[in-house]
Amino acid sequence: MTVRTIRMLAMLFCLCLAVSACDMEDVLQVAQPTSVDGGSRPTDGDTPDDVDGTAGEDGAEDPVAEGSATGSDTSTPDGGSEEDPLSDTGAGDPPQDRTTPACDHTIASGVEEADGASNFSDVAHGDTVCIAGGTRGPLELRNFHGADGRTITFVNDGGTVTIRGDGGDYAGIEIEDSDHIRVTGTGVERRCGASITAGAQRCGIRILGAARSVTGKVRTEHIRVDHVEMGDTTQSAVSIKDNSMGRGEWVERDVVLDHNYIHDVHDEGVYIGSSDYATGDYHVLHGVHLAHNLVVRTGRDGLQVGSATRDCTIHHNVVRETGRNDESSHRAGVMNNKGSVCDIYNNSIADTAGWGIYVQGNGGNEIYNNVVVRAGRAVRDGDGDGDGISIHDGSNVSNSIYVWNNTVVSSRGDGIGWGNDAGSDNQIRNNIVVASGGVNIDKDQNVRVSTNLAAQSASTVGFVDPAADDYRLGAGSPARDTGGSLTARGVVDDFDGVARPQGPAYDIGAFEASSG
Repeated sequence: MTVRTIRMLAMLFCLCLAVSACDMEDVLQVAQPTSVDGGSRPTDGDTPDDVDGTAGEDGAEDPVAEGSATGSDTSTPDGGSEEDPLSDTGAGDPPQDRTTPACDHTIASGVEEADGASNFSDVAHGDTVCIAGGTRGPLELRNFHGADGRTITFVNDGGTVTIRGDGGDYAGIEIEDSDHIRVTGTGVERRCGASITAGAQRCGIRILGAARSVTGKVRTEHIRVDHVEMGDTTQSAVSIKDNSMGRGEWVERDVVLDHNYIHDVHDEGVYIGSSDYATGDYHVLHGVHLAHNLVVRTGRDGLQVGSATRDCTIHHNVVRETGRNDESSHRAGVMNNKGSVCDIYNNSIADTAGWGIYVQGNGGNEIYNNVVVRAGRAVRDGDGDGDGISIHDGSNVSNSIYVWNNTVVSSRGDGIGWGNDAGSDNQIRNNIVVASGGVNIDKDQNVRVSTNLAAQSASTVGFVDPAADDYRLGAGSPARDTGGSLTARGVVDDFDGVARPQGPAYDIGAFEASSG
């Protein structure tokens, strides 16, 4: 059995704990994207077997351009969208209205707290708990415990649920001491997340105005939140962690956030796990998956994951205009914080105040098929956090990091900045890096740099339409058929799901030009 097969089976087993058997098709596609989604995950030659507590401890206007290669609009002429990998529609079919599953229980609009140990003690493993449609105040969910393959599902019923709060409300949906649960806005339709433009979002649950939108604390794990709109917060939109639990006391398992619309957030869009991994004080996570989310206008980082030492992926997200508070070191599009080992792929990131992608975890990461445009828009001379992709040691002591087939355009700092001294097989390979304010590729003695295309002007690369943020490769592009093969590493398709290679060799950058 290959390493890749073992990792895939382990991932699927862990995710099965987070959702019910009826959601298995959804989970399979989150964990292992099909060709529609843009690529299967590669093998990881350097991911540590176990680094929990030992290795590393020393250490508005729609911002998404319609029809662009970095945008999220995949609308069909009839107003639908292309295949949503967690929906039950086919490619090109509009999202279908869905009848809410039969409700085993209902949370009425006047209920402020649903407690599996008191007023909802009759909720059993695998039950569906409907949240009555309409406008309501914040909701607390406590003491709900599903089981492997028998998730407790909370879903909107009878239309959209709109939860309105204010800065004095801790969260729109506050989840405590619960596991094997799903909060989903799919009660009517599935028109939510990265494949839908901001103005066309139709998420079944909307949470607006509270300090935070969704929180998970006090031993909350095996949780999935999907098809939910979250915005207008005074702190982070999503916060899932338990700072009361120490490193050896508990491992938080299986946190899945997919197909959500997150916007106008004062702090981070998503904040998972502790940022203080190096102190050894807080618990770690195994199994974190952030996929197909649309994240726009955040005060701090768009997506941040800390202390996720195993089985972490960040993929197929659209991230725009992060770091609007202009706080140095808190303005990345995607932040792989200390302790985390997240594969980061097929994301579209643009107009970040600081870094596009920042990595400072335990190493072993694979970063590929991302499109990063105009990183560091708020960076001033000397700030040092305006790179398109920035790699650092962080908590890494011995593992290599791989940066493959990304397209990085118009970064205020370096296109790809390198500061990882750990590992012996670091690679920067098959990347297009164009028009950086610093150097296009900041080479280091400890990284192998090969088959990249670096240029000062987009016109020399042969993009289809860079003025419209379309960074696919046109006819005659020097990036076509000039890359090195990554078939053995499992990178077998591109940002759009086009198989690699189409010609005699891999194309450079996030897009593979069709042979037709």
